[in-house]
Amino acid sequence: MRSLLVACLLSLLSFDALSQRLEYYKPVTVQVSPTIIDYDGLKYGVALGANIEEIVSIGYFHLRDYEYGDNYFDNRYAGLYFNLAIPVSKNLEIGPTTRFATINAEWQNLAFAGELKYKFSRSVRMSIEKSIQSDQDFWSAKLIFNLY
Repeated sequence: MRSLLVACLLSLLSFDALSQRLEYYKPVTVQVSPTIIDYDGLKYGVALGANIEEIVSIGYFHLRDYEYGDNYFDNRYAGLYFNLAIPVSKNLEIGPTTRFATINAEWQNLAFAGELKYKFSRSVRMSIEKSIQSDQDFWSAKLIFNLY
């Protein structure tokens, strides 16, 4: 009986040590974010990118509103984004965002915004973004998944 208890205790300790070792830190992760944005109409889509050190995010976004336009079957807003996250508390991050994008293949001015992120876990965040320019007024919301 004593040897059974010792074996159980050793297996629990080894499982605990192994599980901590398997959960190692990766400096760069892949990000996938379903996104909704209100810029020249409401648009839906996805953003794909990389998260570096859980501070810098760089990626590509592609959003559509599926309404008929003059030259296109839908309005498309697509381009590159760059975000810097500054931790405010344990679960809250705030920082600037820059977007370099097109609407229906027409280049737009560089867009600057402020972004607020709430961290649900290490791999899931919710983000709300609001522009700080009057000529390109937009807001967006996204659910960010970091794939480890």
